[in-house]
Amino acid sequence: MTLERIIYNFPSEADAKSVESGNETLIRRVSGTISAYYRNSAVNKAHTGQVYNIADAEIEVLYTVEDYVNARRTFTSTKIYNLSSMIFSVSIAGQKIMFLGDSQVDSNNQTATMYGSYLKSDIVQVAHHGGEGGTTSIYKVIDPDIALFTTTDALLPLYLEFTYNDYLVNKLHVKEYYNAADRIYTWVLPYRPTGSGWVK
Repeated sequence: MTLERIIYNFPSEADAKSVESGNETLIRRVSGTISAYYRNSAVNKAHTGQVYNIADAEIEVLYTVEDYVNARRTFTSTKIYNLSSMIFSVSIAGQKIMFLGDSQVDSNNQTATMYGSYLKSDIVQVAHHGGEGGTTSIYKVIDPDIALFTTTDALLPLYLEFTYNDYLVNKLHVKEYYNAADRIYTWVLPYRPTGSGWVK
């Protein structure tokens, strides 16, 4: 395969290290890998509001670490590195898919407040594998038909008991949910609930 484009927005190495030593090494490793193996790939530092049109997909950047910083707080004041996780949507084949990455309470609530019902999506990749970080406010405005968890089958039942996941799966309009675990699912889009996932 040919990797044509790399899109990310990491905090600075200094900010990353201030949250937890070692994070700066991971950022440096990514930069080194790009330099060594992907010199011909375009590298984009993503910023909120940017839209990337790639083939038939429209990718909209909705939150980056830069949105966390304001007059009252800096990224170095937090001890939660996952607040730097980017939130973005992919619109393709008439469907909108929301990717929350490893986003956390503050970034999810902030994003929900910033956009409201604009975040309504058909599919959501739940925050932080379904673990700590999800919020009822972000799931309320996304209000998807399908929820995607990315955790182990052993942890999934525990995660489903969390208030925000129970709200997502049982109180909104989710028709089915999937857990990746060590499985790979391939869908033809647009995807409609078929009952092949866990059904309420």
